[in-house]
Amino acid sequence: MQRTAWRLAFVTASLACIGVWATSVLVDRRTVLDAAGAKLATTARLLELHADRALETGDRIIRAGVLAAADLPRPEEEERAQRLAQTLHGLVEGGQQIASVWVMDAAGFLVAESWSHPPASRGPFADRPYFQAHRDGEGGLHVGALALGPSVRRLRFTLSRPLLAADGAFAGVVAAGVLSDHFAAAYAESGLGADARLALVRQDGAPLAIWPPPADLAEAASVIGAMTRAGTDGQLAAERQLARFPVKLVVRQGTDGILAEWRRRAWMTGGMVAAVIAALAGLTALGLRGAAAQRALVGELREERGMLERRVAERTRELAEGEARLRDTLESMTDAFIALDRDFRVVDVNAHALRLDGRPAAEILGRTHWELWPASVGTRVEEAYRGVMETRAPVQFEHHYVSDRHDAWLDIRAVPVASGIALFYTDISERKRAEVALRESEEMRRLATEGAQVGVWEVCLVTGQGHRSAEAMALLGVAEADFRAADWLEVVHPQDRARVAAAWRGAMEGGAYAVEFRAAAPDAAGRERWLLARGRAERDADGRPRRAIGVMIDVSDRVRAEAETRAALAELRLVYDTAPVGLCVFDLQGRFRRVNERLAAINGLPAEAHIGRTAREVVPAIADAAEQLLRMVIETGEPVLNVEIAGETPAQPGIRRVWEEHWYPLFDAAGRIAGVNVVAEEVTERKNAEQRQLLLAREVDHRAKNALTMVQSVLRLTRAEDPKAFARAVEGRVAALARAQGLLAEVRWTGVELRALLAAELAAFLPAEGAIHGAPGLHLDGPSVTLAPLAAQPLSMIVHELATNATKYGALSAAGGMVALSWRVDAAAGMLRLRWAESGGPPVEAAPERRGFGSRVIEMLTQGQLGGTVSRRWDAAGLVCDIALPVARVLAPPDPAAPSPLDVALAGKAAG
Repeated sequence: MQRTAWRLAFVTASLACIGVWATSVLVDRRTVLDAAGAKLATTARLLELHADRALETGDRIIRAGVLAAADLPRPEEEERAQRLAQTLHGLVEGGQQIASVWVMDAAGFLVAESWSHPPASRGPFADRPYFQAHRDGEGGLHVGALALGPSVRRLRFTLSRPLLAADGAFAGVVAAGVLSDHFAAAYAESGLGADARLALVRQDGAPLAIWPPPADLAEAASVIGAMTRAGTDGQLAAERQLARFPVKLVVRQGTDGILAEWRRRAWMTGGMVAAVIAALAGLTALGLRGAAAQRALVGELREERGMLERRVAERTRELAEGEARLRDTLESMTDAFIALDRDFRVVDVNAHALRLDGRPAAEILGRTHWELWPASVGTRVEEAYRGVMETRAPVQFEHHYVSDRHDAWLDIRAVPVASGIALFYTDISERKRAEVALRESEEMRRLATEGAQVGVWEVCLVTGQGHRSAEAMALLGVAEADFRAADWLEVVHPQDRARVAAAWRGAMEGGAYAVEFRAAAPDAAGRERWLLARGRAERDADGRPRRAIGVMIDVSDRVRAEAETRAALAELRLVYDTAPVGLCVFDLQGRFRRVNERLAAINGLPAEAHIGRTAREVVPAIADAAEQLLRMVIETGEPVLNVEIAGETPAQPGIRRVWEEHWYPLFDAAGRIAGVNVVAEEVTERKNAEQRQLLLAREVDHRAKNALTMVQSVLRLTRAEDPKAFARAVEGRVAALARAQGLLAEVRWTGVELRALLAAELAAFLPAEGAIHGAPGLHLDGPSVTLAPLAAQPLSMIVHELATNATKYGALSAAGGMVALSWRVDAAAGMLRLRWAESGGPPVEAAPERRGFGSRVIEMLTQGQLGGTVSRRWDAAGLVCDIALPVARVLAPPDPAAPSPLDVALAGKAAG
């Protein structure tokens, strides 16, 4: 019985030791694998971010290359090609992952490259897969396959984008070589161990970067094939799809290396358990031998058990330390981390997640995701999490999470792990708000620029590429497809290009850019389109201009209004300067501010000689009156109109002149008197004319009285046998006066031509000059002589009396009779001599026995009014009458500039 008990005790103790050992080994293995899996997932995320940034840098360089090569240089434009190569070199200079950048034309020929110029070989390279992809229509970023670089013999893959012509046609390719070992170096420092395999691959599985590095491309393809074909048995796996690029990161880590230490510990503790079982066996054997030996064996067993417990405790401590390290890693992450089991219960959470949620861990752990965050039920979040749990494929997406406790934008990555899924949250609310604010700002700017018709422009001064908003293109009157930044001056009117280019150079040298110019294209109405462009240049740390930005607005209406205003002002200035009246403006100190040409002529000084001087300095003779009027207008603010000012000016010294003036106050924008405007019209001639008119009225009155007196004399002296004869005699003499009066009126009393006076007077007695069909005739002979107005009526009466007498008694009374009337000027005697000679009339036997009325009228007029002499003789042929009249009294002055007898008479009247 005792032996059975000893054997039973031995079996029980052995099984207990083996059970404890097996349990601890399995728990240790699970812990090691979980820790390694978490480390692998974290490392994969970090390497994903590294790859994303590296590819983004490459794409940014490609985009800059596209801008630089937008206008490809032609083969003969070597200088432009060299500048493009320098630009490409500047893009990759200092970069680590980009080996080179090159530009190809539409035929696949190399135009420029970053590492040398001219290129060692220009191709063509149209057989390159990336070139064919773009030529066949791929418009975005193309990720090429891994290849060996031509100049730097290192593995690389290509990033490329197409060049498009203005019409959208394929024009070439800009490509960059990305060094594969740049990624391999980062993978080597990941700390995953020698049995880890990391690769960056395209969506189609083509390798881009591998660690450990392959010997050649064939080995690279083989490694990628093994990694993508293998399952997850015997290894840990993680895959990260880059959100912005058709590339993913694949990580594989064998469990042999991870479990090596675990195996060592398992064998060590197994050995200890075996030793304990052996000790138990010995103890049992001793127990069978005796109690003393049994007690000794129990002591040894206890000692071995204690050693085993210490080993287990040590391993437990190591596991706790590993857990702590994992916890530290989770807590140090900038992302929020939540671990869900396969029932979507929260089994772990880091501090950042607790801060983001706002609840303590005790309220979160052990509860399902759907209980904690019910707002996510039925959304993309639930769909994504369940998909990851089922497919074991990671996802990444952005989600706007809104509940009664939260309103946040999250970047979520869900990664499958052995126990469920691991969630990484990044709060991107600030970024989203910034994006919304930017969109709103851009929308407000767009609405503002569209509403105000403001065009926005931007030019990269490094690449020469530019951008203009739709409003700017509309203002320039060109379509965006027709615009090339390099030819920006072509949209400027040819006559304005030099001025615009000079303004641009000034801005590049440090000045402001502000210039008005005409667009080359007219507006819809065919009118010139005037634009105002303003901008500034942004400079780098060395003060070199790198970018220029600005705006342009349509100022056509303003320019046209200014032109119309200038034209109106020019018209007003022309009217002002050519006005037939004098115009001037005085300031408040009495100085001339403006003078027109008419006033300058009145004053006898040039207009510019007036400016800044006072009236006393320019026209001192009328300064007193001018200064008094100026003070009156300034003090009262009221105009003074219709003022006559008389005096002399330097234009005509010594001559008294008269002006009618109007003085008006001038007011500024505030309603204050700023000066005085003067309108001066010279009325000297008008005043003289009025005076002459008055004197003429008096003279007419005087002459009318004289005519009436003469008519009275004619009436008083006329004798006749009967009333009819009396009436005829009176009518004839009055008609003679009237004819003379009419001739004087026709020439405004300036003088009558003697022949015209004689012909008009004698026409009443004969039908024509000379004899016609035996009728009496008249012959006039003499030079052209102009009678003074005072002599016309008396001489007309004299001829009338001679013709009346000849008609009654002399040559004009008989058929065939003739009168010869001649005259000449005796310059030596100063006399006008007239001779009336009759012939062919009734025979004359002797002189008349008495003097008739006619003879007395002739003598009275000749001697009394004209100051001359008259003599008569009666030859057998007929009467001869000689009349001598003083030239100074009866003839008008021969000089047209000399005053007429009327003026002399008027002047005499005025003086009298």
